[in-house]
Amino acid sequence: MRCSSSLQVVSLYGNGIGSGGAKEIAKVVKDNFELVTLNLGWNEFGSEGAKAIAAALKENRVLTKLYIQNNGIDDEGANEIAEALVQNYTLTTLNIANNHITNENMWHNISKERNIRVWFANFN
Repeated sequence: MRCSSSLQVVSLYGNGIGSGGAKEIAKVVKDNFELVTLNLGWNEFGSEGAKAIAAALKENRVLTKLYIQNNGIDDEGANEIAEALVQNYTLTTLNIANNHITNENMWHNISKERNIRVWFANFN
């Protein structure tokens, strides 16, 4: 997948990209120096896709908003995202709501420590 170097906002909301698509998008995010907003909500890429996105977040220093709600992410994938946020200080908004995450206290703490706006409520 190639991405325009001047593309700043990408929304693939509800496109059914699955874990394979999330992995390909993560490759682009890792080295992109322009993309500031990425919406991958409602794509059911699960924790495998979340792990790929987390790896990209460790390298990316431009992305400020990430929407990964409703993707079937469990605690394993959520923990990878949380660990990536230790190395990534540019992300200011994260929507990880309505996944299969049980440790909501972790997101409260991250939100406070990092001064990042996190949506994490689960309705399942």
